[in-house]
Amino acid sequence: MYKPLEKYAVIGNCRSLALVGEDGSIDFCCLPDFDSGAYFCALLDQKKGGFWKIAPSHGHYQSYQRYKKSVISKETGVLHETNILKTVFFNQHGNVVVTDLMPISRQEDEKNTIPKYGLKIIRKIKAVRGWHMMKMSIKVTPDFARKKPTITQELPCVQFQHGDQILSLNLPKGAELTLVGDILEVELRVNEGEEVFFALSLFEKRAQCSSFTHKELHAIAAETEKYWEWWISKCTYKGSYRPMVERSALTLKLLTYRPTGAIIAAGTTSLPEKIGGWFNWDYRYSWLRDSAFTTYAFISLGYLDETRRFMKWLETVCTRTDSMPQIMYGIRGEQNLPEQELSHLEGYRKSSPVRIGNEAVDQKQFDIFGEVLSSIRLYVEEGGVLDDSMQAFVVKFVNYCCKHWSEKDAGIWEGRGGYKHHTYSKLMCWVGIDHGIHLAKHYKLNADVLHWAKEKEAIRKDILENGYNKEIGAFVDTYGSSVIDASSLVIPSVGFLPADDPRVLSTLNHVMEKLLVDWFVLRTSNEQDEIKKGEGAFFLSSFWLIDIFSALGRCDEAGIWLKRIVDSATPVGLYAEEMDPYSKTQLGNFPQAFTHLALINSVLAYEQSKKYGDKSKKASLLDRLNRATKMYKLKKISRELNPVARFFEH
Repeated sequence: MYKPLEKYAVIGNCRSLALVGEDGSIDFCCLPDFDSGAYFCALLDQKKGGFWKIAPSHGHYQSYQRYKKSVISKETGVLHETNILKTVFFNQHGNVVVTDLMPISRQEDEKNTIPKYGLKIIRKIKAVRGWHMMKMSIKVTPDFARKKPTITQELPCVQFQHGDQILSLNLPKGAELTLVGDILEVELRVNEGEEVFFALSLFEKRAQCSSFTHKELHAIAAETEKYWEWWISKCTYKGSYRPMVERSALTLKLLTYRPTGAIIAAGTTSLPEKIGGWFNWDYRYSWLRDSAFTTYAFISLGYLDETRRFMKWLETVCTRTDSMPQIMYGIRGEQNLPEQELSHLEGYRKSSPVRIGNEAVDQKQFDIFGEVLSSIRLYVEEGGVLDDSMQAFVVKFVNYCCKHWSEKDAGIWEGRGGYKHHTYSKLMCWVGIDHGIHLAKHYKLNADVLHWAKEKEAIRKDILENGYNKEIGAFVDTYGSSVIDASSLVIPSVGFLPADDPRVLSTLNHVMEKLLVDWFVLRTSNEQDEIKKGEGAFFLSSFWLIDIFSALGRCDEAGIWLKRIVDSATPVGLYAEEMDPYSKTQLGNFPQAFTHLALINSVLAYEQSKKYGDKSKKASLLDRLNRATKMYKLKKISRELNPVARFFEH
């Protein structure tokens, strides 16, 4: 039986990740990288897919999960979470804890040396009270169960070989293996106070496979814990939502691909937006939109290194050719992401097809102009420096926006039913040109700024004329339609209109009337699309609603709504892409960067609204970032080396 997503937690090493169930089973893990083939994919087919489970073998146990906490500052005594997971099994006789982590160190992060091969996962069993019979079960199904491994035993390891890779399982001393079909099992007694380690490594076929002693694994686990303590200690946010903001920051960090600086949209593929539907996509790639918004969250919390690394990746993918950037790339900057359907897998809860790759890479989505240029401007605002190639890219990018903004595109929701004139896309083109003008003036770029300004005004008039439906009194999803779209809620935050503009307020009323189900906001009111009936509500849409309440100074409503959405997280504080507003189960790929970054941004907007009151009605993203700088004493990116960064004013 498939577990609900709420029963999973995630571990990772900024190169790959694993989903660990509340029952102690790792049901999804791609190695060595996010976009590699999965060695464990029971999440996508509970019969054919592999897993790695450690749990009590006898007796009735309850279980729950939590992330390990540490006291980083003895002065404050505040506990901060890490990305080290603990699954606790307990009954009337005692309790036993399985601790899971993927090794990483501060040195590896700072010097960008997280290894492609070597030790990948450490699992420790500790009997806290009483003794317990434990069973380790592992089924390895390489490349999404498209290949079968050759199994050999070289104590203290069991090796699973396929192609040019070897997955090596490090066993504790004295462990006895049993083969049950294609599942390897080890059963052992763990006495009170005793610790037992299992470890999984990945090697190239020609390399020497290493094993690890109990002492070595203990030391590596301790180093990983120190790393996460150090990383979360850099978070500058100290407000009342600290636990959830820190958990979201830790999750976003797990979704960064350290070798290049890319940020993936989510850690999985093909988790459905609707159970039984076919809206199942591969999110293990880097969308410019999602990544750009993530940099805002990182900057707001003081994580400037992650921002610099993403900007370097952005420069790499955007300036290497004369062609315009795509909407998304592979984590190494791949431009081609051919989409395949894995028909041999039944899909999560029998929601097929399972897909790898994503053909949306070829779509036109003009909103990326606004998001990319926003992230560049935010980066410079915080002290970042653009080299000559990036300055030239800004000019080229804005020129392209001016030339193509009037064309149709696929829109933010990546519809595959044909291109249309999407209001949100036009809005973000306006935003992109606005930021481009600021950058050009103060960097003295060789650009036709007067032409840009004329195009910006033309977009504004076009949106107000065609994107606002005067008959119903609301901004709509596409020109000429009457469909309400949640993306219209961002109009105040990007500075297009103030939050208290009558047209914004009227649109808000339509959203409240037509898109709300319980406390959750649907993407659109489009009931013509029969396939999407029953699809979940995007968490992102709900956070947009919170943002507009905050901008209006309606802090009581924003606070209540924020608490409701925060309370909808999984028990360990994670979010997928959507929530089924009726069953209250999470849907879509997991964990989702967009949701976690939106939580961070909404918390900041809410707390700033309480502090600044009516001044929030005309506050843009840059205004909010400057306020966060004051409220949480953020550091700048070498501001003294970049006097250009001081020029930004509205």
